[in-house]
Order: sequence, then C-alpha cells, then structure tokens
Amino acid sequence: MPTILLIDDEEDIRALVSILLQDAGYAVCEAGNGAEGLALLTANAVDLIILDVVLPDISGWEVCRRVKAMPATAAIPVVIFTVRSQMYDEARLASVHPDAFINKPFARTELLETLVRVLAGRGA
Repeated sequence: MPTILLIDDEEDIRALVSILLQDAGYAVCEAGNGAEGLALLTANAVDLIILDVVLPDISGWEVCRRVKAMPATAAIPVVIFTVRSQMYDEARLASVHPDAFINKPFARTELLETLVRVLAGRGA
C-alpha cells in the first residue's frame, strides 16, 4: 500500500482528500504546514507527496525545492495541489520540478488517475 504525505493548511481539504485516498487503498500522513510536512517526510517512508502551494510558513514551492534537492528524498514524486492561477509561474516551475499538478477544485477521478500515473512512473 503506497503512503502519501498530504501537506495542506486547509483542514477541510486535508480531511476530504485523506478520506478519498484511504478509500482508494492509500495510507495517508497529513501535515498542516511546510515545516510539519518536511518533518514527517524525514520520519516516514513516503511514496508520494501532495503539496499545496499556499502554506502559512514555508511556501509549497520552497517545500518542493527542498524535497527535490535532498538526495534522500529527490526521487519522491511531488504533486502540486493548487488553484490554476498559481500553477503558471514558470520561474518557480523551472526551479522546483514537480512531477504533476492537480487543480483545485478537483474531481475525485482526476486526483486518483494522477496519483496512479505518477506512482506508475516511479515504479511504485
């Protein structure tokens, strides 16, 4: 069972996504901010990260950059979870290298299909 780290500061979004993921057979770790997410990442075996861009402490862009810069976590796929207007900052995209995007609001099928595709590309 793949483990997904969900980092989003909106408790309602985390609860909804966590239920959807668990119903689909994934294990889920949740974090409400970037620092908590990075701490959970070092303490848990994680197969994929779903990461909101707007977080109260460290931006999702910076969390993604740190994940991709650390040799121990660089291979973990990161799916950016954001509203469409935040997705197209090309300078940020070039520096953080996320593996996929899921736009808010999202459809259940879009979420699950994206995760299956990204995890399959990783060999998980």
